[in-house]
Amino acid sequence: MDAQKVAQFDQMMTHERVNGNSAYESELKKGYRDILLGMIANYSEYRAQAARFLSSLETNNIHSLPYSLDVFFELSDLLIKTGDFELFDLSILIQKVNANTVTNIKSVLEAALSKGQRLRLSEDNFDISFLSDQDKKEIATLIIKGLHQDAEKVIWDKDMVENSLMQLVLLRQTLVILGRAELFYHAIGLFFDRLISSEFYQTARDLAEEVIWSSYKDQIPEHGYFNSFRIYSLIGSIHASLFYANLSLTSILQKNPPYSEKYIKEIIWQGMKFFRNVNLFPWANRLYNSIPNGLSFLDFERRSLDH
Repeated sequence: MDAQKVAQFDQMMTHERVNGNSAYESELKKGYRDILLGMIANYSEYRAQAARFLSSLETNNIHSLPYSLDVFFELSDLLIKTGDFELFDLSILIQKVNANTVTNIKSVLEAALSKGQRLRLSEDNFDISFLSDQDKKEIATLIIKGLHQDAEKVIWDKDMVENSLMQLVLLRQTLVILGRAELFYHAIGLFFDRLISSEFYQTARDLAEEVIWSSYKDQIPEHGYFNSFRIYSLIGSIHASLFYANLSLTSILQKNPPYSEKYIKEIIWQGMKFFRNVNLFPWANRLYNSIPNGLSFLDFERRSLDH
């Protein structure tokens, strides 16, 4: 993507803010969407342009916000109105785990740690070639269930964070091999929730970038961007939240339906929490009213949405 597009966008947005008008409204709306499309083309384009574009949105603040909101609802409406959703397969989580599963995880982690190398989420750090597919499914089940149990504790210390992150690195590699990479990006969302509730803000931001890079490698960048939307909405950063939400929506709309029902529900769920968290209640109501009748939520989810 030509960096000049971002520079021109910034100039027009700044001109409107300073002069209190909407002289470039049509150009800015089209430019916003074009910039998003250019950015999602690959990770390098995103890294090259994201900081400057987000800086423009933040600097122009109140003036740029309506543009970001317009894009969000344009994209979310397009997605929701397709009505073409498929259930997300969670059957991998019904595996029975036992002492052998724990032994397998322990031996894999110890072998990797003995090499003294830094474990990176985006890389294959472990030798799990000796494990059967069933062993891998049991490992994934145990890690995800353990994460849910640990998440019942709202405040984590550094040891809990480091131990969980190490297991999440193994989880991604395992699920990628099993062809279930999307499940990893849903699971790590809970980890981000606990990083924020425990005030590990910088760790969350740094990890979010690694997750985006991983999601490109796994060919599902919409899930990497969604997790950044998740953490910035929890922090209450309005412009960063909408920026990453719009990147996520732009990414998934480049694919053909059916779309994952779980992803749709996550966008709605996190969007509602975000708009309420930053006191944008009219937009929370607008998103709520867009929920299609055929999209089912658990009772506790529905109660949270209704209130």
